Amino acid sequence: AAQMADGYEVNIGLEIHYDTYADTPEAALTFLKDVGHPRLRTIFDGSNLHVNRIDQLPALEKTFHTNSHIHLKNYRWNFDNWYLSEPTPIFQGDLDQKAFLKELMNRQYDGFVSLEYFGEHAFTHIKESLREYTSVFSR
Repeated sequence: AAQMADGYEVNIGLEIHYDTYADTPEAALTFLKDVGHPRLRTIFDGSNLHVNRIDQLPALEKTFHTNSHIHLKNYRWNFDNWYLSEPTPIFQGDLDQKAFLKELMNRQYDGFVSLEYFGEHAFTHIKESLREYTSVFSR
């Protein structure tokens, strides 16, 4: 797949995601090393790491050189019953997404960032997240 990506001059994203082969920064980096192709990059998602109680800023430090896409979302996470976890706009959940976004800016990150929400309130969370972002970062 990576060799095919060469022909299209695109990258392939490996999302760091709980309950997968690449569920920690270290596991994702090992996977990238094992494949050994520059077209394979990581998709970073701090909320996925939070599920496993991994702090996103130290994780970003480890993977930054491989990140080409960021999934941004936030939750009030229920570690006892994941199904009771509540998605929130980006600045209202468990994660300090302001600090995370500021770190991306400080590092002059130039890859993609997408808001990732699911379910019946996805559009509302995306809209509110964009409003919050504009309010915080347009000053």
